[in-house]
Amino acid sequence: VIVILGILAATALPRFVDLSVQARAATLKGLAGNMRSAAALAKATQLAQGITANNPISMENANVTMSGRYPTANTAGITQALTDVTGFTDNGSGVFYQDGTSNACYVTYTNGGSGYTVVIISVAGTCL
Repeated sequence: VIVILGILAATALPRFVDLSVQARAATLKGLAGNMRSAAALAKATQLAQGITANNPISMENANVTMSGRYPTANTAGITQALTDVTGFTDNGSGVFYQDGTSNACYVTYTNGGSGYTVVIISVAGTCL
């Protein structure tokens, strides 16, 4: 019985050890999706309220600065639109580093005025 339990433990353990990498990857993808949703919602709010491009909007009682029709890539823009970036450190210019990964895993948000880009970065494959 002990030998059988040992064999089962040896074959099942590797399946559960690697879950932290999958969790980090899922967290990055979740934040990227949240950024896309926040940017689209900010644009929709600006259009629905008849606010002209480049003027700030109010979302969830937070003022969100806009460039074109999308949030700016700073703490006054996309960070305000997101409202919750738990588990990430915001560098203030659209880059959100995943906590506890030595800045090797992060999501970037850039705004060119007429559109936005969200990119997940994994340095040397340490996250994904």
